[in-house]
Amino acid sequence: MRGLFALKGLSTWHAAALCGAVGAAVFASSLHGVPVYDDIEVIVKNPDMAADAPLSALWRHDFWGAPLTAARSHKSYRPLTSLSFKLDLALAGQRGGGGGGGGGSGGEAATPPSPHALVVLHATNIALHALASALVALLGAALLRPSMRANAEARAAALTAAAAAAATGVGGAEAETEGGSSGGGGYDDAAAATVGLLAGLLFAVHPVHVEAVAGLVGRADELATCAVLCSCLLFLRGASSSSSSSSSGGGGGFRYRWLCASLLCAAAAMLCKETGAVAPAIVGALDVLLLCDADLTLGTAVALLTGGLQQPPPAADDADAKGRQPIAGAGAGAAAAPALRRGLLLRLLLLAAGAAACLCGRLWVMGGVGNRPTFRDFENPAAHVTTAPLTRWLSIAHYNVLSALLLVAPAVPTAGTALCVDWSYGAVRLVTSLKDRRNGGTLLLLALLAALCRGTGVLLPSAAHGASKEADDQDDDGEAEEEEEEEEQAAKKKKKKKNDDANAPVAAVVTTLAAGEVVVAAQLEAQEDRLWWRALGVCLFGTLLSVLPGANVLFTVGFTVAERVLYVRSLATDYSSAFLFF
Repeated sequence: MRGLFALKGLSTWHAAALCGAVGAAVFASSLHGVPVYDDIEVIVKNPDMAADAPLSALWRHDFWGAPLTAARSHKSYRPLTSLSFKLDLALAGQRGGGGGGGGGSGGEAATPPSPHALVVLHATNIALHALASALVALLGAALLRPSMRANAEARAAALTAAAAAAATGVGGAEAETEGGSSGGGGYDDAAAATVGLLAGLLFAVHPVHVEAVAGLVGRADELATCAVLCSCLLFLRGASSSSSSSSSGGGGGFRYRWLCASLLCAAAAMLCKETGAVAPAIVGALDVLLLCDADLTLGTAVALLTGGLQQPPPAADDADAKGRQPIAGAGAGAAAAPALRRGLLLRLLLLAAGAAACLCGRLWVMGGVGNRPTFRDFENPAAHVTTAPLTRWLSIAHYNVLSALLLVAPAVPTAGTALCVDWSYGAVRLVTSLKDRRNGGTLLLLALLAALCRGTGVLLPSAAHGASKEADDQDDDGEAEEEEEEEEQAAKKKKKKKNDDANAPVAAVVTTLAAGEVVVAAQLEAQEDRLWWRALGVCLFGTLLSVLPGANVLFTVGFTVAERVLYVRSLATDYSSAFLFF
């Protein structure tokens, strides 16, 4: 690990438990909160929350208790979240019924939850945030651990091979033991757990999560985020199972039962909140970028369809075109990539089929594509600007810039990102001119996204490819000089070897180990650089996907900026900050 530090002896489960405990402690003060804003409509006035309301109504009505086919429905289909509210009320012994605000059975006076029921509702929200924080830590470690462990094993294997080659006949067994013990997997496991701990702690204490955790309706975002994280973890489990099988002499194929479990979690995420629909796409990006070590571009799609992506790299024990022998084990970090690439197309097709089935089911429940929700002007002013397209799109772009600022600089009034209880009613002024200074933030955000896409291989070819090509060209230019120097050095070493005493083999072992360590370290450092960018690419692509449902680009939504929808988006900033220590 090239990071700044690692907590030796830290296990992933200990990191997850600590993050969960911190997440619960930070929001413990919200335990005795009262219903506010949307909480009243979703729980207090919702007729589906009545004790005598049938559970089947949760699957036919929207989040607010109105029939999905009704014109006034917002089409927010979140039956699992509504079910969790109903279970909490039943657990607390709530005997009242919802009022007519939702429109399901209408006409009855609202019965507010008892103080005990409110404590149960808030306690569940806090517990879900603790669970989400723990899952963030688990996924952060899982994203890095396989490659880090492979790199440590590669270092040990390379040094063992170098020692064995140098210690022919003298101290071979001792040299092998020395080489095999360097590298070690424990430290790298602790390093991965440290990265997960940092990401989980940042997620647990992020100020922008106040609305999602303290507000009862934010449970939809908590549940969806937990389901998305579980979907990614289960998919990685399928890949790690295949790697374990391969290393033990098995077939090494991807375990598709874990992919099925991942899809079930993705479906559950969509039933908790609409943003959960991005889970299969995030898992697919994780597969392409991290497991198969390929760019997420159109070129990769073409190569995948034509079979070019499935070609294995040159064998690790063969000399390259320049006659140089590679270090044994130096490519172990990507050893599983060829095997995983062979099944990539099938996995992506299964993910796409699962996502399509979920989306079609949701459209069928809400009454078809044409049955879209309608919102009032004050809820989203920019989306209702029809006479000035420039104002509409500049304002919508600024909404997304403001959301990004809330993730990196929350609660900073001087930056215009102070947390706000309600961003509707014109809380954000429309951008009506290209001369508006706020357009500078839009340009900076676009430039940053372009740079990140270039570095991570998301939508644009990875910059690492160009860097590798330039390095090869420079190496070719100096090859002649290096060969002359190598010949001269070899002649000197050969002459000196004749005059060495009986301890010469031991000195050769030490010299070879030192040289092997330098070469292997350089090779693995480059591989870790690529891993860092790939992991960052997964975060970037996941963020872009999670923005789409509420960006007012594909369709109009009922808000300008909503802090609770940033719950899942904050994963990108938390992981990116933690990866800086890798």
